[in-house]
Amino acid sequence: GNAAALNQQQQRHCTDCQRAFARFGPRRRRLCCLCSCNFCASCLAIVARAGRILSNPNFTFADLVSLGAANLRWFLQFVQVDYGDDDIQGDRRQDGDAETSRLANIIIEHFGPNSDAATQAVQIQQSQAKQRQPPNELVTSLSQIDSQSQLDGLSIKEVKHLLAKNRVDYRGCIERSELLDRLRRLWLEHSASRLAVEHDSVPNDDLCKICMDATVDCVLLECGHMVACVACGKRCAECPVCRQNVVRVVRTFKS
Repeated sequence: GNAAALNQQQQRHCTDCQRAFARFGPRRRRLCCLCSCNFCASCLAIVARAGRILSNPNFTFADLVSLGAANLRWFLQFVQVDYGDDDIQGDRRQDGDAETSRLANIIIEHFGPNSDAATQAVQIQQSQAKQRQPPNELVTSLSQIDSQSQLDGLSIKEVKHLLAKNRVDYRGCIERSELLDRLRRLWLEHSASRLAVEHDSVPNDDLCKICMDATVDCVLLECGHMVACVACGKRCAECPVCRQNVVRVVRTFKS
């Protein structure tokens, strides 16, 4: 890599017209970002236009003809495709419409939409698109879990996130089964309380005194009052009963 970069810096002639570079003007050195070759400023303007057309998989015959025979010939030389012109000297080439059409047809044959190269490029693009697809959405709420099998399929990261979000201490849990047991217990109680609230079968004493939409399922420390659900308890800076500062919120479970 360093050797190639050094050779490019030491190159003194344009890759296309072979004229020596100058410090200023149209013959100053320019690096093509498409092929990493050095060109003079005049040639690079043409090469860049050719590169933009040829890098588009949907280029047409008219696009190629507009480049001219010289640029098409340079492209075929660059990609090392034989175009059957070796026996013609440079000063005797006929760069007319017939020659331009012939070179354009060669490029379409090798790099057109129906060519093997285009098919391979499409396959590469599809493979890269699959790799860029976002991963499955992480489960971040107990409400997203619909079944026991879905719960068992959660990753360790998701399990720990759900436990921490619901103020369940999982320190000391080493095995995945231990974490799942705590999450399963949490999910079952959450599902039961949600059904009870939906059917209005929860006594008022068991409802959260802040939102009145969920059951009381946490204790506020250090005062020890149980007056809120976890979601509301996490937002409390002080206990709504005794106004003592809330140090932490601990999830509670019914036996």
